Amino acid sequence: MSPAAGVTHWATFETKDPLGYEGGTVLTFNLHQNFSSNEHSIGRFRISVTTGGKPGLSLSDELRAVLATPAAERDDAQKANLAAWFGKTDKERVKKTAALAQAKMPLPIDPHLKSLQDKLAYVSRPVVEDVKLVRMRKDVEQSAKQSGNGRLTMAQDVAWSLINNSSFLFNR
Repeated sequence: MSPAAGVTHWATFETKDPLGYEGGTVLTFNLHQNFSSNEHSIGRFRISVTTGGKPGLSLSDELRAVLATPAAERDDAQKANLAAWFGKTDKERVKKTAALAQAKMPLPIDPHLKSLQDKLAYVSRPVVEDVKLVRMRKDVEQSAKQSGNGRLTMAQDVAWSLINNSSFLFNR
């Protein structure tokens, strides 16, 4: 039963006037479970009726067995059963446990911080050099080498103009 699922629940109902007649008594119980799914149906449901006096059913059998054992003699399973029952039925503890779980959740990311992180990732990408720029740098480097030796450059220019002259190509 919500909010304490996983522990035994019970309810004790008393009639205003005593029941029980000489020929017997017929009791009719209608249980309506108005839930949209099977997740919330009652499991291991039972009804006990007595003509005896109070207290009737006041505790579950498991819990009654644990409480009948003196505290010093309870084994670990009994202690765990008692702690689980109190942990799921004590409203204040359930509230504090939910608050603790909420506090342990990660904080939402600040939108401004997220935009700064995205910008940092963008500017941190490696820069791909343009092929034309790389070729131009090599050409400038070659020109600097050639300008250092004027006679060699002059000889290369003359050779280049002769090689690319149409009369040189066809009239060897």
